[in-house]
Amino acid sequence: MLKKNLKLIVLYGPPCAGKSALAIKLSNEYDYKLISTDLLRVNYFDELKELYQPNNVSIIYNILFDRIEKNIKLNKSVIIEGMFLSLSNKVRIFNFEKYCDIKFVFVTASYEVLLERLLLRNKKNSNNILQHQAPLSADSLLDFYKRCLPPNDEDLIIDTSGINIDISYNKLLSIVDSKYPIQSLKSSILNNGK
Repeated sequence: MLKKNLKLIVLYGPPCAGKSALAIKLSNEYDYKLISTDLLRVNYFDELKELYQPNNVSIIYNILFDRIEKNIKLNKSVIIEGMFLSLSNKVRIFNFEKYCDIKFVFVTASYEVLLERLLLRNKKNSNNILQHQAPLSADSLLDFYKRCLPPNDEDLIIDTSGINIDISYNKLLSIVDSKYPIQSLKSSILNNGK
């Protein structure tokens, strides 16, 4: 029997916003199953030109939803991270609502910060602990940034511009762990202007 206390945390937003770093940290601390669209892309497609082709994006999201279902059937909470450029893929998440508590978290940053992080990521790619991330050009980053679904009734929005991973992670904990209520974070959020 499935437990309703399972969680499905959806981290979405533009590339280089910090979704992967937050997802890895959360999955390690809370033993959630991490499913990354970047990792699926890199594992399933050899050619860079194949990574973001429309049909291949559909394949990746079908695999993603299949893995979510398998983990929920195993009574395992799941954290997924990706861009979710298509509203239909975001809406598909609600198919799991009767089995788990779903939380949407929009993770973003200013375009200038995203570009700076992209350049740093590309420079350090061989030493990057997040090597599963697909290579990306500045033009592609701008395109994805413009096409990224804007937040709409999200449980949480995290703007990582100018804040470190620990502050971002503490904001994320407000919807994951009752020991970190949003009220206690509200003043730090306001003080940081985020």
